[in-house]
Amino acid sequence: MLERGQQYSTQAVDSIKNRYREHVGFCAFMIDKNKIEERLEMDDGKTLTPEIVEQIKTADLENGCETVCGMISDFFEYIRTETEETVA
Repeated sequence: MLERGQQYSTQAVDSIKNRYREHVGFCAFMIDKNKIEERLEMDDGKTLTPEIVEQIKTADLENGCETVCGMISDFFEYIRTETEETVA
């Protein structure tokens, strides 16, 4: 996506980076806010180990990143032209 943005302008690249950071940051915030470690229990009533909780959070964040990249790709032209309009 950044290479595609570089074909237009540095503003387009910055806009893509900012959108990515904004949305991935929100995903990370929501993952933390969900407190999955408090909501999940094993069948025997025990809680999950911190390592397993971290693996779940990492997988959720990776999925979020992929989703954000897909959204940015789908709305690339809008993001690019929005940047041009703001600069003009």
